[in-house]
Formats: sequence, C-alpha cells, structure tokens
Amino acid sequence: MSEASPSTSRPPVSHPKYLQSEVASTAKQKKAGKRFKRPGKDNNLDTTKEIAVEGLPREEKKSKKRKREVERSVDDHDPEDSEKKAKKKLDRAEESQSDPANTSDVVAPTKKRKNKTGFPDPDEDVSLPEQSKKCLAYAFLQFHRPSKWKFNKARQNWILRNIWSSEMIPETHLPLAYGYLMKIQGGVRENLLQSCRTALENHKTEATLSEKADLVDGASADTKSTTMIPPTSSAAESTKEIRAQELIDLLSTSDTSVS
Repeated sequence: MSEASPSTSRPPVSHPKYLQSEVASTAKQKKAGKRFKRPGKDNNLDTTKEIAVEGLPREEKKSKKRKREVERSVDDHDPEDSEKKAKKKLDRAEESQSDPANTSDVVAPTKKRKNKTGFPDPDEDVSLPEQSKKCLAYAFLQFHRPSKWKFNKARQNWILRNIWSSEMIPETHLPLAYGYLMKIQGGVRENLLQSCRTALENHKTEATLSEKADLVDGASADTKSTTMIPPTSSAAESTKEIRAQELIDLLSTSDTSVS
C-alpha cells in the first residue's frame, strides 16, 4: 500500500484554518442577532422563514398605538361627546364665578407704592397738559423711586425752559420742579442762575422805563394807553420775577448732588 502524499492529506480539526473559520462564523451570528428557525422537512434553516425575535413586540406596539389613535379620532368626531365636554367646561366656569373662595385663577392687582415724597403725583393731575405730565412725572420719579429713575436731557431742558410758565408748571407742582432743579450742577446750574439774574435785571429795567413814561405823559390818557404793558404780559413778567428770585435763593444755599 502506497502512503498518501502530504499535499492531499486533510488537516486535523484543531488546525488553525478551522479555528479561524469558527471564530468568524460566531462573530457573524452575534452581529446579526438572535434568530430562530421553524422546523422544515429536512430540519434545515430556511432563510425565507427567519424572523427577528426583537421585531415582534415593536410591531405589536405600533398596531396598538394605531388602534388608540383611531379610537381617539372617532371620539373627537362624536357630536354627543363634544357637547358633553363643552357643557362640563361651562359648568366649571359658572362654579368658579359663583364660588367666592375660589380665587386661584384671579390675578391680584399690583399694589401701588405709597407716595412719601411730599410732592403731589403729576400722573394723578388731570388738569396738566400731556407734555407737562410727562416731564413732571420724570422729576417726580427721582424722589419717588430713585432706583428706577434715569437721566433724560430732553425732559430736563423742558423743565428749564418752562419753569417761568404758570400754565405748564402750575403752583401745585412748582415745589417738585424746584426740588429737581436744586439737584443739578455744573454748567447747567450756572446757566440757570444767570438766566434768573437776567430775568430780574430785565424786569427792573422795564419797571423803571414804565415809571418814567408815566411821569412824562401823566397828563395825557392816550399816551398812557400806548405805553402801558398789557395785563397778561405784566402777570407773566411778575411770575417770572418771583420764580427767578426764589430760584436764586434756593440754588445759592443748596448743595448739589445730581447732574
């Protein structure tokens, strides 16, 4: 008997070639997931009948979810059901209105801060013009709520221009305007003082001229009527003189703290 050649002999099962193929097949099965086979004629694994075990519960969940959605849509389109829901809502609203103890949905009104400034609130004065109300309210906020107050140059200039007008800043709110102007400093303060001095000098000059005119033309009534200052302008000038003198007294004695 002739011996088999080494090239045609079959390697043993423990050969590395077989071990590598077994490791590769095991890794492939783990990656694909667990599968089971249904018994066939030859009890072989039929690839057309392989079903993933993890797929079944997911499909069942989807079908149940679809059923619930269909049931909800049917309930929503039911007219009797919608009428019942609307009636329940109306009943709840009536109960909440009739029950005084149920105040959970009622929004409490914001509590207004008490005025401790000593000045009247311009927002509560209905007789003030709109622009006067805005600018005086700006000055009032500096005393009422200093943390909320912010400097506004336009409104400060309005107060400086209209401090002589009894219509724009009436006597009721004059202390507030004085209080605000006492806090200004720098060039604005100096300009205000100069305006007050100029107003006083102009008033004295006009008074002197009117007195001379009255002495010269005292005998003629017609001449008097042409040289007399109209009552309205005279009242405005006297108001300006009084306020200018008061401002000079206040600004010369007060300490500046706010620009």
